[in-house]
Amino acid sequence: MMGRSSATTAITLATLAWMPAACGGDADPSITWSGTVDTLSDGRIAVLSESPAWTEATRPVFEEELRLGSMMDEGPESFGQVRDLLLDEQGRIYVLESQAQEIRVFGPDGDWMHTIGRPGEGPGEFKNAAAMGWGPDSVLRVVDYGNGRISDFRRVGTFVTSHRQQGGFVMYPWPGVFGRDGGLINVSPSMRDGEFEAVLVRYTPDMQPIDTLTIPRYEGDSEYFELTSDAGRMRASVPFGAGLSVDLDPRGYFWVAPNTATYEVSQVSLAGDTLLTIRRPSEPHPVTRAEVDSAVAMMTWFTDQGGKVDRSKFPSTKPALSRVFAPGDGNVYVVPVTDEFGSGYLSTSGALDVFDPDGRYLGRLDLPEGLATSNPEPVFRGDHVLGVVRDELDVPYVVRYRLAPPGQVMHEAAS
Repeated sequence: MMGRSSATTAITLATLAWMPAACGGDADPSITWSGTVDTLSDGRIAVLSESPAWTEATRPVFEEELRLGSMMDEGPESFGQVRDLLLDEQGRIYVLESQAQEIRVFGPDGDWMHTIGRPGEGPGEFKNAAAMGWGPDSVLRVVDYGNGRISDFRRVGTFVTSHRQQGGFVMYPWPGVFGRDGGLINVSPSMRDGEFEAVLVRYTPDMQPIDTLTIPRYEGDSEYFELTSDAGRMRASVPFGAGLSVDLDPRGYFWVAPNTATYEVSQVSLAGDTLLTIRRPSEPHPVTRAEVDSAVAMMTWFTDQGGKVDRSKFPSTKPALSRVFAPGDGNVYVVPVTDEFGSGYLSTSGALDVFDPDGRYLGRLDLPEGLATSNPEPVFRGDHVLGVVRDELDVPYVVRYRLAPPGQVMHEAAS
């Protein structure tokens, strides 16, 4: 609920072009955003975006610069499952390869430099590495579910130390975040009302726990398919059903988006206070029979174990959005749900809605075919994007793009 307002301002603003480096550093004074900014009585800010800041002449497009990967090669460019991506200030590319349980480091030109870690349980080895990020003094930190620890490395690959964490469970994608101060927030198991739940523990840069955080929950009714056996209970969410997308911002708060017919995203403090709410008008898209068939076909992990899928539980319309994420560049990215199947369930999306830090809608980015928006999330750095693309044979590639204004794309690909 947006609540009762104490001050409402209708705004049409000239705004700087997003990522000046991508637009040659020249802001187009004709770029405008229109909408309303509502200051609520409790201090929250509610933004209703009506039209985007970008026009067709200024909306950035993806220009492929570099592609790493091979279907035939068995060297460091042969990827099986890329779990996470990272960049350093020199533009070096860090690829967490899940099948090999190692981190491969490539230079800005794409040349392989060295590999960090290997499979195992000893110091500097990984058993189920899930995420990586920067700690203090440029230490590379790796979250390792399987070994129940976080391991620190120098950039050259030298193992430094490890920090014990509670293990015995996994969550993909990893719901934690590496903070800008060198600390981090990691997931930990807990019990609530007699049932297991995941909580978040915040750590200082020297890995001292300082508090426990509750992950925001969807307060409405969620539909599940459930299988109960002697081995325990298994749940599968109903595709296109209501739920909640939550992402941690490295700056220290949550972005929360209900997966409902209402297009709404909220910035929430770690203490649970709503600071900013963003809304956009949206039209409901129907769930077709073909989409139900495709979603059911993707649930063999559940049905192969005896689970039953009740098609009558599928909603008639899709949610307005499927997820939200904030990669730390200041902007907020929303994966919208469209008429095209794939943007709502277990697949890549064809677009991203982009909002600036104040909640103003910049516009919709058309994504390159196959670019994943989750597990791993793309990395946004200035006017560049690093992400994972899978081809028609499901072979993964790590691809670096430049976000270029229309008319300034020089080439389609470089390898």
